[in-house]
Amino acid sequence: MVRFSSSRILFVAGIILLFMLMIVPGCSRDSGSAVAVTSKDDSHGTTDAPSMPVEVEKTPAIAQSEPELFAAAVYSPSVSKPHLRVAVLNGPTGLGMVKLMQEAKDGVSKNDYDFTLLSSPDEMVAQITSGAADIAALPSNLAAVLVQRTSGAIQLAAVNTLGVLSIVSTDSRITSLEDLRGGSISATGQGAVPEYALDFILASQDWQGADALSVEYKAQHAELATALIAGTVATGMLPEPFVTQVMLKRPDAHVVANLTEEWDKAVQGEGALVMGTIVVTRKAVQDDKQAVDTFLDEYKASTLFAATHVDETARLANGFMGMPVETARVAIPRCNITFAEGGKMKALVAPFYEVLFAANPKSIGGRLPDDSFYYER
Repeated sequence: MVRFSSSRILFVAGIILLFMLMIVPGCSRDSGSAVAVTSKDDSHGTTDAPSMPVEVEKTPAIAQSEPELFAAAVYSPSVSKPHLRVAVLNGPTGLGMVKLMQEAKDGVSKNDYDFTLLSSPDEMVAQITSGAADIAALPSNLAAVLVQRTSGAIQLAAVNTLGVLSIVSTDSRITSLEDLRGGSISATGQGAVPEYALDFILASQDWQGADALSVEYKAQHAELATALIAGTVATGMLPEPFVTQVMLKRPDAHVVANLTEEWDKAVQGEGALVMGTIVVTRKAVQDDKQAVDTFLDEYKASTLFAATHVDETARLANGFMGMPVETARVAIPRCNITFAEGGKMKALVAPFYEVLFAANPKSIGGRLPDDSFYYER
């Protein structure tokens, strides 16, 4: 609000403005603005899922009366908000973000945001390395790889997803992980947590030689989900919400193995299966640390909303991500959406990185991240 030192100044200004409005009645008043929501791909692969909108317009403000316009003109100068570009994966990360996306669309978020929805971790890496994003959702191991690749240009700001992987099959003969010894499956997540988690679990159970599992990796979750639904692939490893999508479309599909449970048995409580993280560029922190901290507050509230308001989150997921409402409604409680930052985040991630490093140093970029990798408010 603008404050004036004299009521006389305010009165004179009001008279002048009112006179101008009376003689120029045709002036337009367009108060709308837009929040960019772009998508690189429809990652759900179902024919009944609408495609992702390229741009979502804010709802125009209701036309103001002349006195209201007068008051707004005098007392409410526009105030620009901090602007952040956020890259989000279609999946659990996206589900936890949709409430914040709606708030940004409605103009009630504390920051202005451009959200880009992507379908693969490689696209996320490109967003960060090219400088196209200030904040990105990345698989946890890729966050560690990327800090090495960018010479420390990013920091880990939050954990947002724990274990969400399952092996699903439409083959009635396969009912447990043991039934897959010496067999084959399709999967997604090559070069990311899914591949390394599966390799670690199988190695802990001595699956070698003739017992080795042959894994054919698909580029995108939607591609594998579609193949399982169509019956061209019998068994595959997928994250939620794609597991739910397959099981809703194929009643004969069943979960063969929950990889979170298999991981817990393998590590014997020495580290959670941390799937997803939020990274922030150091440049964004240097430019406006308060805006980054505000994002973390708003994103945390959005993840909590997803966990406690499933039906509304499902509707938002349909609007922003093209995900069928029923799929989202069933999947959200299974998605292990969480939020951890600071010391709690490090306590989750550091032991996980140690497990991955011992199993395959390449999985986290060849060395363990140091303390400067972990963002602190």
